[in-house]
Amino acid sequence: MVISAFKPAEDGQGFVIRLYEPAGRSGRVKLCLPTVPAAAWETNLLEEARRPVGHDGTSLSFEVRPFEIKTFYFSFEKEKGGPGGRKKS
Repeated sequence: MVISAFKPAEDGQGFVIRLYEPAGRSGRVKLCLPTVPAAAWETNLLEEARRPVGHDGTSLSFEVRPFEIKTFYFSFEKEKGGPGGRKKS
C-alpha cells in the first residue's frame, strides 16, 4: 500500500488518509495511527461519509483488492461529531 494523501478533511474537522494498492495484489492491510481516533469512517473520494470502521486502538485493519483506492476519515475530538460536523445521536 502507498499513502497518497494525509491531509485535513475538506470539512475542516478531521483528517483524511488515502491509500492505494499499486502492485495488483489483494490482501489484508494494517494501518497504524499515531494516536487513538475518537471515530473512523471509510469514505469515498469526495470524503462523503460512507460507513464507520472499527479500529483497535491505534491500528485499523482492512482488506484491499488489486489497484484499489481506500480513503479513511478520522476524528480525534469526540465533541466534533462525524464527518460534516454532525453529532452522533
